[in-house]
Amino acid sequence: MRNVFFSDAHRRLAALPGVKAAGILKDALWGDKFVIDGRSNPVELYSAGCGVEESDCFRAMRVPLLAGRYFEKSDIGEKAGTVILNESAARLCWPGEKAVGNKLRKPERAGDKVYEVVGVVADARLYKYDQSIQPIFFRPYHEFDIIGLAAWFVVRTQQDPHDLFRAIHKELKAVEPAMPTPEIKVVQQVLYDSTVAQRTYMIYLVVFAGVGLFLAALGIYGVLAYSVARRTREIGIRLALGADRRDVLGMVIREGARLVIVGVAVGLLAAFWLTRLLRNQLFGVSPTDPVVLAVVVLVVLAVALLACLLPARRATRVDPMEALRYE
Repeated sequence: MRNVFFSDAHRRLAALPGVKAAGILKDALWGDKFVIDGRSNPVELYSAGCGVEESDCFRAMRVPLLAGRYFEKSDIGEKAGTVILNESAARLCWPGEKAVGNKLRKPERAGDKVYEVVGVVADARLYKYDQSIQPIFFRPYHEFDIIGLAAWFVVRTQQDPHDLFRAIHKELKAVEPAMPTPEIKVVQQVLYDSTVAQRTYMIYLVVFAGVGLFLAALGIYGVLAYSVARRTREIGIRLALGADRRDVLGMVIREGARLVIVGVAVGLLAAFWLTRLLRNQLFGVSPTDPVVLAVVVLVVLAVALLACLLPARRATRVDPMEALRYE
């Protein structure tokens, strides 16, 4: 009866104007032990149910198929014995090997049940960007007793999903009038809301980093401007004796560059140590990502070069005669 309800509800939701795809997903809530030939220790995989063909949740959510195929209607029924694994499960069961075509066994009282892997899909997060990924074993939802368990309709729309909330409620109530008001969530919004704390921390860090960068540039400018002012006589003498103004420019910039290089080196060492405090606030990027660090170093060098250039250009404009009279 529950499968009839889900089939009818799916048909109604998929027919709504503005719906591009609709799928059925039953969350993975428990783990089962599976035995792999040639392995002494069993592996634990979380069982989950998904729709087939027109109700395929992978297609509805656009979860990439990494190997093999999606489920077909011939896969419905326990005798079919075909499964799809997510990337984490495939890596756990057959590290460094192809999972498609391999078999795993589930020990049962009546004897081991053998499953054959027909597809591998990418890992997916539905609730938080930093949510831990479980190794999941997918079978068609028709095999699972959905009563009391978490089951979802996944609907992908070509318009603002909030515009369809009322229509979705209406169609679900038409299938089962006694149903409590269903909870509808926009996955993109759920994922965005899950990063409120991280985004708040990052805003503060960006502001502090901007202030720090400004103060660093101001400090470099102040030190070099003071150095140029103190060396006005020296610079005037160099120019009076025939020194090229480009040589004076290079001399001042090199002096500033030494300060910058030492500062960048110390900053990188501090960054490698301090980024451990930020590890829990990051996802999808390593705290020591070389590209990020390279971009930061280039930005700091560019700002520092600009801070060096202004006093250096002032040094090239020193009038030798006025400099020699400078007290």
